[in-house]
Amino acid sequence: PLRITYGGGLPSGRSLHATVAADGRFRLPGFPPATYVLQTRSDDTPSETDETPTISAATVIVDGHDVTGVVVRPVSMVVVSGRATVSDEMLRAALIQTPISLGVSLADPDRDLGPQRPGVIAEDLTFELRTWPGRGMITVSSPAWLVKAVRLNGADVTSGIDFTPGTRIEHLEVELEPR
Repeated sequence: PLRITYGGGLPSGRSLHATVAADGRFRLPGFPPATYVLQTRSDDTPSETDETPTISAATVIVDGHDVTGVVVRPVSMVVVSGRATVSDEMLRAALIQTPISLGVSLADPDRDLGPQRPGVIAEDLTFELRTWPGRGMITVSSPAWLVKAVRLNGADVTSGIDFTPGTRIEHLEVELEPR
């Protein structure tokens, strides 16, 4: 089924479902002007495992006129890799004692198409995570740690990063500090 939700930051409250014909066509009459997110999934239940369902989506702006030619395309997760940093060796030892994950919190909840794939910080302080496209901020899973700064190629991106579909972000530096 095709799932339809309000998008563009509008209050959602509910979602609707529509049937897609065998040839991929669909018709959705009677929608009032607004922004909508159309979505299909390869499965009906979000997976908390490492398996990521195939998700296709499109954002549609209805302005009172018929909208035609809408294509709901597959969306790929963005792979993000880098290294966590801390101010001294004592903190480094504390950081690797407990499994801590880094993830992404997307600014627009309509862009969150399914479970995020956080990455565990390894003993050498490297990590790899996956996120859905959109603007988001790096988060840390442990209540004992805070994200102090995030840098990409030397530029401060602590306030947010644009995760672009079909790209890979490498060499992200996430500076952590104890809470």
